[in-house]
Amino acid sequence: MKADADASYQRLKQEVQNRGARTSASARAAAEARFEASGKRVDEEASKDEAQVAARLAAEFKTMPGALLGERNRLDAGWGELMIAYALSANAKASVTAEQLLQLRADHMGWGQIAAGLGLDLGDAVSAAKAEARVAAGLAKPDGRVAVIHGEGARAGVGAGLGAGASLDAGRARTSAGLGVGVHIKP
Repeated sequence: MKADADASYQRLKQEVQNRGARTSASARAAAEARFEASGKRVDEEASKDEAQVAARLAAEFKTMPGALLGERNRLDAGWGELMIAYALSANAKASVTAEQLLQLRADHMGWGQIAAGLGLDLGDAVSAAKAEARVAAGLAKPDGRVAVIHGEGARAGVGAGLGAGASLDAGRARTSAGLGVGVHIKP
């Protein structure tokens, strides 16, 4: 099973490298600088109040703060990097996890190359990272809708959210999990 996962990751890495190389180096570098600025903003906010950043991002990405914190610790990632990975993963048409995207980063790929390699529009990707950084900083309310990124490799209808959620309707507890628009699984 690990061999299959390794082979799958290597295919993803090769595809991202090849597709990303079709975008100009200057465009990737400019996007990288903007991604880094958004990530740094989130990390600075987390240095003041990590629990608050975890709560905001968890609400935005429809997960639990403890789960997000555990993933951040397990992957040894900064809050900004985790936020960017979640935003790109949620928008990518390819089935790719935040963990895989962070592994690409660890393998010396920039966010610009990764976003371009996933077939995402770099301008939209940078704007999405900036929007999610505003959420993490408390400057925008988490709405459970990941900022939309367009491009040939983008999933249609993102923004409706991903993950699991819970709500209270007329005094009855309800849980649901879903991915994309209109697809909800109620356990």
